[in-house]
Amino acid sequence: MLDFLKKIFSKKPAPDAADVEKLRIEFKERYHSFKLLLGANNKTLEIMAEMEQALQGKHPFGMTFVRARCTAASVNVFRMIRKLEKLAPGKYKELVSKFDAAEQNVRLLLARKRVAEDERLIIPLHLTDKEMADLTGSKMANLGEIKNRIHLNVPDGFVITSHACQKFMEHNDLQAEIDRRFQSADGDDMERLYTLSSDIQQLIIRSEVPKAIEDAIMDAWKQLEAEKGTEMRMALRSSALGEDSTDSSFAGQYRSVLNVSTENVFEAYKDILASKYGLPATTYRLNRGFRDEDISMCVGCLVMIDAVAGGVVYSRNPVDISDDSIFINAAWGLPKSVVDGSADCDLFVVARPVTQEIQNILPDTSSPTNLSPMFSPIKNVGNRFVGEDVGDKCREPAYSLQLTASSLQLESPVSSFKFQVSNRHVIHKDIKDKKKKFVCYPEEGVCRIDLTEDDNRLLPSLNYDQSLILAELAVQLEEYYGSPQDIEWAIDHDGAVFLLQCRPLQQMEKVNQVSGIELRVSDFIVRGGVTASPGAACGAVYLADKGIDILQFPEGGVLVIRQALPKWASLLNRAAALVTEEGGFAGHLANVAREFGVPALFGLKGVTDKVSDGDLVTVDASGLTIYEGRIESLLTDSRKENNFMEGSPVYETLKQVSRHIVPLNLLDPDSPDFRPENCRTFHDITRFIHEKSVQEMFSFGRAHDFSERSGKQLYYRVPMQWWVLNLDDGFKQEVDGKYVRLEDIASVPMLALWDGIVAVPWEGPPPIDGRGFASVMFQATANTALTTGVRSKYSEQNYFMISKNYCSLNSRLGFHFSVTEALVSERAGENYVSFQFKGGAADFQRRLGRVRFIGDMLKDHGFMTEVTEDTLIARTKGHEAAFMKERLRIIGYLSIHTRQIDMIMSNPSRVNYYRSKFENDIRQFLIAKSLPASKYLFWSG
Repeated sequence: MLDFLKKIFSKKPAPDAADVEKLRIEFKERYHSFKLLLGANNKTLEIMAEMEQALQGKHPFGMTFVRARCTAASVNVFRMIRKLEKLAPGKYKELVSKFDAAEQNVRLLLARKRVAEDERLIIPLHLTDKEMADLTGSKMANLGEIKNRIHLNVPDGFVITSHACQKFMEHNDLQAEIDRRFQSADGDDMERLYTLSSDIQQLIIRSEVPKAIEDAIMDAWKQLEAEKGTEMRMALRSSALGEDSTDSSFAGQYRSVLNVSTENVFEAYKDILASKYGLPATTYRLNRGFRDEDISMCVGCLVMIDAVAGGVVYSRNPVDISDDSIFINAAWGLPKSVVDGSADCDLFVVARPVTQEIQNILPDTSSPTNLSPMFSPIKNVGNRFVGEDVGDKCREPAYSLQLTASSLQLESPVSSFKFQVSNRHVIHKDIKDKKKKFVCYPEEGVCRIDLTEDDNRLLPSLNYDQSLILAELAVQLEEYYGSPQDIEWAIDHDGAVFLLQCRPLQQMEKVNQVSGIELRVSDFIVRGGVTASPGAACGAVYLADKGIDILQFPEGGVLVIRQALPKWASLLNRAAALVTEEGGFAGHLANVAREFGVPALFGLKGVTDKVSDGDLVTVDASGLTIYEGRIESLLTDSRKENNFMEGSPVYETLKQVSRHIVPLNLLDPDSPDFRPENCRTFHDITRFIHEKSVQEMFSFGRAHDFSERSGKQLYYRVPMQWWVLNLDDGFKQEVDGKYVRLEDIASVPMLALWDGIVAVPWEGPPPIDGRGFASVMFQATANTALTTGVRSKYSEQNYFMISKNYCSLNSRLGFHFSVTEALVSERAGENYVSFQFKGGAADFQRRLGRVRFIGDMLKDHGFMTEVTEDTLIARTKGHEAAFMKERLRIIGYLSIHTRQIDMIMSNPSRVNYYRSKFENDIRQFLIAKSLPASKYLFWSG
């Protein structure tokens, strides 16, 4: 017993000078590892915050972003594991296996790639259908479906498959080099993307087409020529995977090459492959969240049509979902001038057929039934009743149709039936002065824009019958696919109609127009044109004409151009509105504007002469008007910002890998489950390592009886204990003994935090109602750590670890604990403040209410916040020292004054009282900047 008492009460001999120096060196090494660990921890938290922010879908990102963030998170978490091993050798070995498991899951998700199982290089169009989209691309798969299943007129041809594209890339070892170049690309740096796009396209164009692909193309070409009995000219059209899908058309983003012969087919093929990396296509993929590796470029090879007229037909109104009329855009020559917006085109609007119901029709009934509108006699084809259009008679009010049961030849008695009759007629025509047309010259091997003959410029490019034929085809295709369709067509010199493309039509809600009288605006800049995409927006005018203008276009500008060319699509994610002098709502650029929800006003003659660069204007695309200045009454109904990323392949990939990186499951360091084997994500590992590294740093002085680097108790009069560990230069000078005073503290962030802690005396716990008190009592009986008189980890010491510019505070006040960490220096880019808060004595809903209450207040003061269960994580970074010190004062204040308010969280009036009180206190001491912390030697609550 005497020996035991001597061991307890005997004073250990002080270490000699050599031992002290050795301990100083060892602590210095530990502190170096700790600083590197903190740096890796902060970098990991920043990466996770970037990933969570990206998942909000407000800004575009690509796979380069996803891979870079995953790699950086992995590197920094592993660095933390290594540094913790330096602080505690062999103590937490299980972390490595948990890291390996999470990292393997991330790696597998990133490595997933779509691979074509069918190894055919060429597929004839007559063997293609919509089930082959992964091999032929949606554009050619749809054409094959129309040709082979619906049996409509489609040019003959063949498809160079996605497998051929993969073989081309593998043969030239291109994908690894392209990935490497994109790894350093910044999606917001248009100049860098422009250069990168050009370089990659040239890389592909200079590459060699494998002989197997050359042979397959030539064999298919010769077979077509043998069937036709003549030499063929082909149109080579892009048909990339993902193109012409329901939500993403890729309209005009890839190249097509017309009038191609066997002499230049391989160069044309490479041009189309390279167009995948053109600037418009690259920015479109980035903005819509497509993975580069998921998009193989298939190429359709179609026999050229010698077109008299061509264009686009919409089976419904694209800018008014309630309008079921059929819209036909047409021009002389090939449809290229219609789809690329380079020329004005005619518009024909055709009424949709109506469905009529006949009541009380029986086989023996001889009394006639009148129908109006009027139709030619209806034929019964297998009990399907078909009426034929009677041309001009449908507009004669005196004309009527007499129906009887016998004339309908009903096969069985019925009391009523519905039938559709074709009363199509053109309800609107807008014939433009078509000065130019796009034509091909097979003998010369060229396509070009020619001047339209004077006699034809003002003539309709379609006659009445052709308009109705196209309308009939549009309705037929819509019924087959079950949704509105966007169809490209051409009519040859024999009058045959050929379908060249068919894709889903994206419709938009009609925007309610506000009249000029309601606006009280009489002065407008210009009116006219057509609505290519509805809505209104305000911004500064930017007149663009040359390619370099793409690099200089400002965020939120109003893009004003002469021709609606597809190349301008790369600016739509930055444009507030789009205005063109030429082009209609059937062009590729109009399609993309509707996808991006950008108000677009097309065909507004003379607009480039009526506005100037920098003019602030309001574009009312729905009202066909441009106003000077900002018209608020038009902008109040502006469309909500679209979340283009959500649901996209890139977004889903980030979402899946984030599940192994971002979620935090280890919330309570006092829980017995707070162990390495329970880490499931990178965030769990970082949380565990951070907590344990603080403990290891604090334990060093005690373990080695090294007073110089032991925690010292802060001297002040309150029942709580505050301990301070000086990591480096956190004290003004070395402090002997067990205590340290605030006047000895040199740590900038600690003093700011303490300012907030002592700025306003705590009034004590809030008055609680019966339910709040009952909740606390129940939790106290359920959790012995909260029971009065039981030694609880919630009532243990509060630990500061400090240097001059760094502070970490692990605090347990009442029944909750929090962790505050900050770096505050003159280098704003390195500054950060992070805050974690958990716990409470009330039930879960009240605890959750408190962390949301605190989180909302911190968010109002510039923090990013996240709530998981009853845990709050808040962070701000990159601000000047004065800003960061103010935020630390706010955290210090809230840490003290939110004690026990979880108990009143079910009482809205009390919650509002404390919110108002806290905000008022914060404003007062922030405005006053508070007194220096060294003035406060004592504090009582």
